[in-house]
Amino acid sequence: MLKVDTYFRVDNSFVKAEDYDGDLHDKNYIEGSLSISANDFQVVDMHTWDYIDQLWSYVVDGVCEVSSGKSCFFHFPDQPIKVSFDVMGEGLVKISIDFDGGRCVEVDKDEFVYRFTEAGARFFCIMKEKDPESNDCWDYYLEKLSQLH
Repeated sequence: MLKVDTYFRVDNSFVKAEDYDGDLHDKNYIEGSLSISANDFQVVDMHTWDYIDQLWSYVVDGVCEVSSGKSCFFHFPDQPIKVSFDVMGEGLVKISIDFDGGRCVEVDKDEFVYRFTEAGARFFCIMKEKDPESNDCWDYYLEKLSQLH
């Protein structure tokens, strides 16, 4: 099973986005991390924190590519860490990250699209509450995600 969670980095620690009830310290540089695991194997964790809103925008673009049957890759916003979503035969997607010697896992494509769409929508809805001045941006990505269902 694929699991995708989002964390904000607050005072050098990580708080699950859904559980964070504070304000964002700097809405231009929102630090955080994704946690991506599949079949009890952690592919992405808090060691790879970055600007989480920007990272999520790259992830959404990647999920859209995978949904249409195309492989893709992107880099973290402020680090030279490459993430690849490779569409494999037999309805699988390989998630790869070139951090800490490299990590990868293969997951069902339909589950991949579903789990990332669900987690992305949760994140952007949270951002609408935390940073309503940027609702046009958050709505843009929510609309992209809604087209994947």
